[in-house]
Amino acid sequence: LSRVDAVGRNGIHATVVAPSLVRLQVFRSGQTFELLITRHELIAKAEGRRPALQNRVIFHGVNGTVLSQTSNGQILPEFRTRAGEVLRVPAAFEEAVRLAVAGSLCQGCHAPHLLRPKTDETHQAKEKVG
Repeated sequence: LSRVDAVGRNGIHATVVAPSLVRLQVFRSGQTFELLITRHELIAKAEGRRPALQNRVIFHGVNGTVLSQTSNGQILPEFRTRAGEVLRVPAAFEEAVRLAVAGSLCQGCHAPHLLRPKTDETHQAKEKVG
């Protein structure tokens, strides 16, 4: 069993103006990680009406632990279901999760570590995820 540490959630790190975005939130308490990946999109409505904001959870992992590290020091926590089965981070987001986890390990830092505009590669990843 892994020891689980938890405290209150932290605040907003950045403001983004875009028709759609994917948000990764990593929270670390000691050696325990929580990961939330969500998609936020503006959905057009009838002429003259404000678009609706559609939010969808892509991945939610709690009580993640670090079992290994890549050769360049990047970490991808392992998450499990309540039944103990491995819950995999979607492949399209693995690199971004590694970068966000690296930011959560930055001692005494209050700056956001990951904010990137959409590129052709991320657009293709979005199509694969749904």
